[in-house]
Amino acid sequence: MAIKTGKVGKLYTIRDSTAFTTEATTEDGTSKIYQIDDTDMRVWDINTTVVISTGAFDKSYYDNGVNYFEGKVKLLTSGEVGLTVTGASLTLNEVAKCFGWALNMTLETGEDTSLGEEWKSFVTLGKSGGVNISRYRYDERFNLSENGYQESGLEDKTLKTDTGILESNTYYFEINIDGAGASEESITTLANSTGYNASDYDNVIDLLNAEVTGDALFEIVNGDLRCTSTSVGTGSSIALANGDGTSGDPLFNDVTGWTAFQTAVVGSLNTNMFLLKLYEDATYGYICNAIRTGLANTKAVGALDQEATTFQVTSQIARF
Repeated sequence: MAIKTGKVGKLYTIRDSTAFTTEATTEDGTSKIYQIDDTDMRVWDINTTVVISTGAFDKSYYDNGVNYFEGKVKLLTSGEVGLTVTGASLTLNEVAKCFGWALNMTLETGEDTSLGEEWKSFVTLGKSGGVNISRYRYDERFNLSENGYQESGLEDKTLKTDTGILESNTYYFEINIDGAGASEESITTLANSTGYNASDYDNVIDLLNAEVTGDALFEIVNGDLRCTSTSVGTGSSIALANGDGTSGDPLFNDVTGWTAFQTAVVGSLNTNMFLLKLYEDATYGYICNAIRTGLANTKAVGALDQEATTFQVTSQIARF
């Protein structure tokens, strides 16, 4: 097909895929193109089917009517007020910037010559793409070591949401960090005062983090309370449970909306799925999912260090 080149790009790792349901959209004029309103949900997971509340996809647009990289869908009709979308959005971590790239887009073919034919014949199998990137700015996160974590199964929480637990009360919880063995910890909430709610998530999280002493971190992520191990790799893990303290209450039993913890996510090394955003100029470029297939660091006499990496594109290439 073609080789496209450019000088600027960004490389992201795909950390989390978060489901969303019936999110509102807004049409771009009368273009029949509708974009999800929530700006934090505009990169979608290509492995999750996008469902629209009404209308029909214009399947000539991007990937059967869906632009996964900008959170857009195109319908056959305009004016679909109240259109909502259901799918999953990606959480990305920027890990490197590149200063030169070449995107090679091709059509794969396969031979279908029959016995006895004088000339070979071929059929088109599908599109493929490869990316070569040189002179990227290296970052340790490019190693793609991920932390283990566990979430609490809560929804729509912010730092100022009231947890529902009592002020001036002792609570117990159990935590196992990196498989070292479960230990029971306790927190004691302070008393409420003017402008201070002791049971807000920000205040409770401060107490929790003081107990885990740098080995783990509690925080609100995507509306849920997450605890993450500060170590990375396959040995990184978190296991939470309610405590059995005799001088206080089990913490999570009193948290509003809590029923059960989410399945824990174990840390990993060398995850290789990336999202590449490659700029032809200051405005336009290409975006795609890719797997790293090669990595090289060389030193030439009298020259700067040279870094290069190659990728195989694993899904559609979109122009932005």
